[in-house]
Amino acid sequence: MSQNSARLGLGVAVLVAAAGIAFFFLSPVDVRFSTQDKKPAGEAYAAFPTPVDAEHAPSWDKPVYPEDNNWKYDLFTPVGIRWETSENQYAPEGDKPPAIVPFGIQLIALKHPHYRYRLSALVESETHKAGESTIVLNDTQTGSPLRGKVGDTIEKDGGKIRILGYENKLVQSADGARVRDTVVKVKDFRLNKEFEVRQTPLVFVDKIDAVFAVEGSAAPVWTAHAAGDKFEGEAGSYLIKDIDFETQSVTVAKTWTDEKRKVKTETKDLRPQVPVPPAPATPKSAPAK
Repeated sequence: MSQNSARLGLGVAVLVAAAGIAFFFLSPVDVRFSTQDKKPAGEAYAAFPTPVDAEHAPSWDKPVYPEDNNWKYDLFTPVGIRWETSENQYAPEGDKPPAIVPFGIQLIALKHPHYRYRLSALVESETHKAGESTIVLNDTQTGSPLRGKVGDTIEKDGGKIRILGYENKLVQSADGARVRDTVVKVKDFRLNKEFEVRQTPLVFVDKIDAVFAVEGSAAPVWTAHAAGDKFEGEAGSYLIKDIDFETQSVTVAKTWTDEKRKVKTETKDLRPQVPVPPAPATPKSAPAK
């Protein structure tokens, strides 16, 4: 059965080949060789200029760093990096190191605040009556004296107090000597509280004044009292993180936006600095004779 199928397939192939040969030789010559006699029709294609290859560059050009992203490089350009100590991170090798930004403020004093008024003098009358004696107080904020008698209300330079009375007595000091101790009782309307003032300053030991100035200046610009206090300065925003009165140290965090529009934060432990004295006035030249 398989031999008959093979013979049948071979016969069909012979018949197809014979039909193809007969068609070629029996067809007219112009049909068999028409592609050689006909001319091309239509318009010719426009000639294109042949591109000229540029000379091969001996090395890769250094990439240009865009302002918004310093980490973009050309294809096949190796990434060169360096460790930037000031920012504690890696930076592109070709980028210039960031400029050192000053902190902007300095701590000039860390102290307990004093009450505004101190006793300067007591001038008792000859009769030693309290209502006839003159009491002189010193305004430590302005340096100006305040004079009055018991019962007087004194309002000056934003402050307002009333003299309630005084006590003048001899007491024994630590070395055994007897000294005069004068205590004047006043009511402070601004603080809504009564105080006893002496010639020694009244210290508020439960409060703290951290006084700051612009770097290189002695003029106070900000007084902080506790952690969490904030201040907006020209160099950035400042936040008190911690106050250690015993070690005379204040931890301050500064936040600002650099020239690349990146938000930066720096934390410093500040200690009181010696105030910078003001620059001397420029002497005027003598008039020409």
